[in-house]
Amino acid sequence: MKIFGEINYPLGEIDQLGIIGWIYQSRQSFDTSLTYYHQALDKSKQIGFVEGEANQLSNLGLVNQNKGLLDVALDYYQQALEIDKKTGTKLGEAQDLLTIGWVYEKRGNLDEAIKKYESSVNINRKIGYKQGESAGLTSLGMLYQRKGDLDDALKNLTLAEDISAEISSKPSQANQLHMIGQLYKVKGELDSALQSYQEAEKIYSEIGDRIGQARQMNNIAQIYKSKGNTKEALTYYQQALKIARVYKDKYGEASILSNIAFSYINQGDSKSGLEFANEALKIFREIGAQKEAQTVAENIKKVEELISRDTTSTKK
Repeated sequence: MKIFGEINYPLGEIDQLGIIGWIYQSRQSFDTSLTYYHQALDKSKQIGFVEGEANQLSNLGLVNQNKGLLDVALDYYQQALEIDKKTGTKLGEAQDLLTIGWVYEKRGNLDEAIKKYESSVNINRKIGYKQGESAGLTSLGMLYQRKGDLDDALKNLTLAEDISAEISSKPSQANQLHMIGQLYKVKGELDSALQSYQEAEKIYSEIGDRIGQARQMNNIAQIYKSKGNTKEALTYYQQALKIARVYKDKYGEASILSNIAFSYINQGDSKSGLEFANEALKIFREIGAQKEAQTVAENIKKVEELISRDTTSTKK
């Protein structure tokens, strides 16, 4: 950045300011990232670089959204959208509509969010930007799921996954398959859920995302458990647990331990089940997962009360 300044090349300075801002944003240092994005915005305005101005306005919107300042974020996004419309920058316009949709969704204005997502999808479809189209369809799918419209959610996520497969966007495809599996599980279509989770697990393994792989193994195990195949479920739980421990995924480890615990308890082995449950409880408390810890603690209490009643009844 300093060298670009010395040779009086402002486009280079703007580029570096944006990159530095992104690095601080990635580190969750939002106020520092805002400083660099504002500098990049000011320099873009000084030289009349309107495309750069729109990019930095979008960046400022995202940081403020991450900070929870939704009204501020929306204002920046809308400024970026106005510029991209004037300059005919369709790619930017589609992204602006997507991010504006995010804000509307966070504010609870779901119908307006759907309109923005659909507009973003349509623009990306027209210009042939498959990755953007897939991202918009994914947002639509997740929003329909939130509304309880599982069929429309499934339709949009399936379209998104098809596109990700077409362009070989493996991480996106694996995530979409995971969400599709969740939908099938809620719908009670366990075989379809199992197939989606297995496909996702395979992709996570291929791309070397071991934590993602372990979490899909956990999902696969839950389906086998629901289907009454506890033996197969425990096999997958144990494999997932091993990976979670190697890669220090504490939340995943605790979740898997909890699932193993209640698999044993459902089989009538309360002693083994409580050992795993208490181990899960300890980890959830260590990492500050209060809601999960409370759920496990309540379940442990129920099991202990049942054991106490059974013991008392036997003595009588």
